[in-house]
Amino acid sequence: MKHSKWTVLISSVFMQMVLGIIYIWGVFQPEVALHYGWSTPVSAAVFSVMIVFIITGSILGGKLQDIYSPRPVILISGVFVSIGAFLASFTKSSPIWMYFSYGGLSGIGIGAIYTTTIAAAQKWFKEKSPLATGIILGALGFGGVVFTPVAQFLLSHYGVPGTFRALSLIYFIICIGGGVFIVNPAAYEEINKGEKSAFLKGMSNKEMLGQPMYYILTVAMMFSLPAFFMMAPILKVLCLERGVSEKVRAYAVMSVALLNCVGRFVSPVISKRIGDKNTLVLLNIVTAASSIGMAFSYGWLCILFMCLIAVCFGGVFGVFPSMTSKLFGMKNAASNYGFVLIGYGISAIFAPGIYGITVPLGRYAPFITVAVISIAAVIISRFIGENYLGKDAV
Repeated sequence: MKHSKWTVLISSVFMQMVLGIIYIWGVFQPEVALHYGWSTPVSAAVFSVMIVFIITGSILGGKLQDIYSPRPVILISGVFVSIGAFLASFTKSSPIWMYFSYGGLSGIGIGAIYTTTIAAAQKWFKEKSPLATGIILGALGFGGVVFTPVAQFLLSHYGVPGTFRALSLIYFIICIGGGVFIVNPAAYEEINKGEKSAFLKGMSNKEMLGQPMYYILTVAMMFSLPAFFMMAPILKVLCLERGVSEKVRAYAVMSVALLNCVGRFVSPVISKRIGDKNTLVLLNIVTAASSIGMAFSYGWLCILFMCLIAVCFGGVFGVFPSMTSKLFGMKNAASNYGFVLIGYGISAIFAPGIYGITVPLGRYAPFITVAVISIAAVIISRFIGENYLGKDAV
């Protein structure tokens, strides 16, 4: 079968769109809690468990695709994602089974596919890897927009168990069908045959973990995301408090999801002009300013600031894969990026609690807090290097 960079890119886009379903757990959560009689924290924990296993899968999948090539990793991971959703449909009263099935099995598969498709695209589009990464990650964000009405339809017509079975089928068809087309370029495969290639340049995970720059990069990611993670779970509540009508609230939620996607497309384009580091600094400045704006605004102005935070959140994911591969090389880019995603995991788990902890101090406190965190991210980002750090630099 003949492969091209376009078949790899298009297949990756379709798979990432389906994986974007993870970002709409807020649609599932109330129905899951009602169906099984769980509290909100118990049902919300499914997403937190999934984040932990997505990071695990990102690291594991990245290492395996370096050894065995992307296709078998994606095909096996697609089976994990599908089986996890299917098994989740048999959940009874205890949440442990759903944590294991959808959070664990599906989470590992999603993480492996996520990093493997990005790494494969970067190898095919070596000169335009930020743009290819932005397109793929934009599809991930857009998946939340596309599948929100699909999920709502399935939940209202087939209930929670039926929805998970339908998702299982969707995951299987798209991930297995798309995974067939994900391969490395021939030039990269020559490395395994002993041929020297520019693709060979790159640090191992152990070498990267020995670099102070890895920790700077990971902390920069961790500090760049809390504003969105704090806002997302309480988006509808914030709109209600700020005098936004019910009809407009629905559009606000859709706009935030869509602009999260737009940010993933736009930031690689900006970084091509001003550089990854400067783009990250800009995103965090806008996030800090918008967070402060959120504290004092009402109505449409409040929605505007929400949308700016969403654009910047998506934009962060448009620059970090590129920065990781530039700093630590392409050879182990997928698994190295998986380790950088630890910053994402920490932020995703702990940042949503910022609102509940700080709001007793006053209505402005949560937004000032995340603004300060974003300013800290600006300072940390200034220390990120721009050149490859490996011994085999040429």
